[in-house]
Amino acid sequence: MILAKFLMAAAALAIAWASLFGWGILVRRLSRIRTGSGPVTVAIGLSAILAVGGVLNLARIAFAPALWLVVGAGLVACAVHIIPALSGIKLSSLSQARGWSGWREDALAGGFIAMVIGFTVATQLPPEAFNYHDDFQKYFAHPVRMLVTGTLFGSPLSALGSETLGGQAFLHAIVLAFFPIPFINGADAVFGLLLLMILGADVGRRRLAPLPGALLAPLLIVAVNPQYVNVSALYLGAALIAASVLLTSDEREPDPPPVAGLGLIYGALIALKPLFALFAALHLAATCNVRIIREHSLGPLLWVARIAFASALAVSPWLLLYLPYYENLSVADFSAPAVAVPGARADSFDVFSTRPLYYGATAANYAALIGLALLAGLWGLIGWRRSNCAPVVRNCSGIAAAAAAVLVCYAVLMLALSQRLAGYATSLRYSIPFLLGIVPFITVLAASRAAFKQSRAGVAVPVRALLIVSAGFIPSAIDRARQAISYGSILAFAPLATAKPYLEYNHAVLSASAQSIVRHVQDIIPAGEPFVAG
Repeated sequence: MILAKFLMAAAALAIAWASLFGWGILVRRLSRIRTGSGPVTVAIGLSAILAVGGVLNLARIAFAPALWLVVGAGLVACAVHIIPALSGIKLSSLSQARGWSGWREDALAGGFIAMVIGFTVATQLPPEAFNYHDDFQKYFAHPVRMLVTGTLFGSPLSALGSETLGGQAFLHAIVLAFFPIPFINGADAVFGLLLLMILGADVGRRRLAPLPGALLAPLLIVAVNPQYVNVSALYLGAALIAASVLLTSDEREPDPPPVAGLGLIYGALIALKPLFALFAALHLAATCNVRIIREHSLGPLLWVARIAFASALAVSPWLLLYLPYYENLSVADFSAPAVAVPGARADSFDVFSTRPLYYGATAANYAALIGLALLAGLWGLIGWRRSNCAPVVRNCSGIAAAAAAVLVCYAVLMLALSQRLAGYATSLRYSIPFLLGIVPFITVLAASRAAFKQSRAGVAVPVRALLIVSAGFIPSAIDRARQAISYGSILAFAPLATAKPYLEYNHAVLSASAQSIVRHVQDIIPAGEPFVAG
């Protein structure tokens, strides 16, 4: 039984990866972007299908067959690209390009990622418990309704159009088109985590030899407590954020960063969660500023305008879907008090506190991540100043821009939006995708820069800092692993999520008898009649 689950998960992940890679290749070819990093291409493909999802929902044809076609189109594009490429590979060239040390690094990083994903599949696919409020009342209902009606457009009383535009619900619907509803968290908790870790392994690969650079970013990603409370976009959001950072700082990607790729990713982030627009705006502004400084001209302003237009175009189907909701909004609708979260609100917040937080880990752990971002940003500025090599300058300036974006994002969330987001603890939780998607990546890039090749401290300081910060999260990582093994979930509100009555409630809600009761109630309601359920 366990073996069957592993095989099913491996097949599903491989198909998802291949399909998204195919969509990413299509975007690169149609926009004439030279092929770059494979994992970044997958992230671009993910962004592309989120834009397609908006169009399908706007046209009210987002039924299961349409989703099957989306997946199939990506697989066809992947096959068309890979088959000719494989036929042209020579074994001799492979043996010359990779030595034993390279294979050892790949095996170490790949084995670690496989172990983490295997553990996640074994303990959390499907999990024993979900969020009784967010998941059962919102995130489950949205994709189910989409598959039945062909669109997420429903009622202004729902969270659609405000808390989320529907990007995550579209991805959940793809899962539900193939698997039962308890597997819905596979989109983020499994595939999102996989994509984020592979992006992290790819950014460090072959950069820090003889150190296993490919292992460093995944190690920090796994160590950080994600404060997982529902099936919304956490790792998926972090993965898209990481991809945007790599598009603007990785020398394997074109310079200037591609308009189509970056615009699609920014639009996809907003479609997943409007809060991610904060990162998109700040990162684009920071990248524009460093390009203006590098090029000594205002030419990048036109590039920014094109990126902004591409982002707006990518997210526009989702916004048009909810346009009837927005037409009746007033200023008063944006000034409503925030909903309090039990145990999450606090009058003050000590960023260096070592006391356990309500959602896990300590404030000092996340402050250490901010310190790591400061260090990486400083390393980027020093490398930018020391080097005259164009790829190094591009890389270091991209590190500095990403560091500035995450620092400002964290400050805005913790200082300006904390009370609006139900307190400091909740605001900190919302900052975690930004931290996961930026800090591990810019730290590894900063450690690997050619400007520091002659300085052991230049490499050793960020690497040691990353390992120290990772070690600080180990106690909470052990607690999460124990909870996953014992209770089948890593829900951050552990006192409730691990209680026997709560687990029984989750089993009852997802049981066949509960489904039959809901169907009976639905049959009573006449088709097409408005209905409000409390």
